[in-house]
Amino acid sequence: MTEWTIHTSDNSSIIGDFTTSSPSDFNLISRGDTATYEFVEVTPTLTIDSGDTFTVESGETLEKSLVIVNGTLVVNGTLRCDELDNNGTIDNNGTIDINDKYELEYGEIQPYAEYGGKYSINETLSSDQTYRENLSASDAPDTLLVGIEPQTDLDNKNVFGYWGLVENATDTRNTPLSNGPRIELEIRVLAPYSKYADHTAVQNDLEINL
Repeated sequence: MTEWTIHTSDNSSIIGDFTTSSPSDFNLISRGDTATYEFVEVTPTLTIDSGDTFTVESGETLEKSLVIVNGTLVVNGTLRCDELDNNGTIDNNGTIDINDKYELEYGEIQPYAEYGGKYSINETLSSDQTYRENLSASDAPDTLLVGIEPQTDLDNKNVFGYWGLVENATDTRNTPLSNGPRIELEIRVLAPYSKYADHTAVQNDLEINL
């Protein structure tokens, strides 16, 4: 499984299981260009039936959207899930991390669909992309700035992430509710992801506050 982390603030993020976009599309992007990612949720439900035992082995990391335990779950490694429903026995000798970021949901992206593109860009003489956001509505996201970070093995293969402003977010499932989330996220690229440590660093350097 290929994971991407969509950083929405210094302290919050969403996990996208993989993107169907071509790696070559990302590697040719420069500041001011548009990058389009199509994230697909591929972490289905794990159900452990009564009388059965499922083990997450030491050194293994398993991610699921929902884990239903009617039998026995043994965790010697790391289990990450959005929700854990325990009706049986859990023997935890490792790490269980329950966090809603492990299931990609359109509701997490939907505010960006409504307010995407509400920004203005200025290019400096040094080709930096400075920006100003136009978000005044009470239900608007705090910022359109996101950092899209590939997992380490992709970064080592020269597939890079970026900081950018959300231009648009779309639910791209062929038939609504027929399969797992499939979300297209389009961003206006401000900088390579590796250039800044977090949102605060990007905002301090590039955001224009009036």
